Amino acid sequence: MGVEADVGLEPTGRTLERRRRASARRASARAPRIARESYDSSHRGRGRRRDARAMALQVAAQVLDLLWRALGAAAVAVCGVALAALSPMTWLGIDDGDGARFYVGEVAHARLKPVRREFKYPLRCAVVDLDAPPRWFAASGQARDHLTADEARERVGLTGAVELLTSPKSFGYAQNPISVYYCRDDAGELRAALAEVTNTPWNERVVFAFDPTPVSNENEATVPKALHVSPFMDMEGEWYVSSTAPGDDVTLRVNVLNHPRYGDYFYASFKAKLDKGRYVRCRNERAGLVNLLKHGCTPHRVAYWIYAQAVAILLAGVSFYAPPGLSNVETRVRAKGDRGGMCPMRPTFRGAPYWPWRT
Repeated sequence: MGVEADVGLEPTGRTLERRRRASARRASARAPRIARESYDSSHRGRGRRRDARAMALQVAAQVLDLLWRALGAAAVAVCGVALAALSPMTWLGIDDGDGARFYVGEVAHARLKPVRREFKYPLRCAVVDLDAPPRWFAASGQARDHLTADEARERVGLTGAVELLTSPKSFGYAQNPISVYYCRDDAGELRAALAEVTNTPWNERVVFAFDPTPVSNENEATVPKALHVSPFMDMEGEWYVSSTAPGDDVTLRVNVLNHPRYGDYFYASFKAKLDKGRYVRCRNERAGLVNLLKHGCTPHRVAYWIYAQAVAILLAGVSFYAPPGLSNVETRVRAKGDRGGMCPMRPTFRGAPYWPWRT
């Protein structure tokens, strides 16, 4: 009885054959899936390598483009300053300056976190009457890079005068991290403003409306951070922008507030007084030899200060944030609504003008 039971437990030839066939069918069914997974893994690996090569090529092209433009701008500036220093028009302060007045002051930056850094630099810039701008504004090509008075009025719904705070081009080069349009009503009162923010070196831009009136509670009068300006700041936090009306003096402030990790951690300002001397309507390169030495080639100096501070911040160990892509920034800003800083924000975006700076 026990022998028969043991024999009965042994698989028969027919059973073994059925098991073999079932195992073969399972292996056959798994083979395509294994092949697909192997292909997908290989394809993803090739895709990552291809993306890495494309990124390396873009970065290399950015470095070369940056060096080429820097060398070109520097060479033109050196020649331009030499000629300006020898020109009687510079000595005498002769310029086509009607429609603009100049302010002399100081830009100050203070970063509180994750490392503390502060720096300041002098700045002499112009307030341009966009309804009757000086001849150099159009002749230099700078007018094409900004809104017209009518475009600014249309954006804010006002009908009065419009002035633009900006740094004039110098020997063909412009560097304006922020320009501000001051929009007045028919009675001449400042009612709204437009900020025109441009990042370096990508040259992407956003234009948005804000209420220029300073307030006591800045954290409740912010606008969404609308551009990746610094590679050493993420896109969290919000901007508080305010400005006094340009008169005998002007104060422009841009702070980064309400960051989920750092809180209120970045403060920037431009405080200046009207240049009431004989050169009040002259560009820096035409405003006498002293101003030529102190403020000539202002856009070039600003670019140098931007890159010098970037190197210092990088060496201080601050994290580097790659550009998130302008389309992603625009989607994020619009998702937060069109209202900011106590007035309709109505942002418009402009991408980098050419590869390799497009994000």
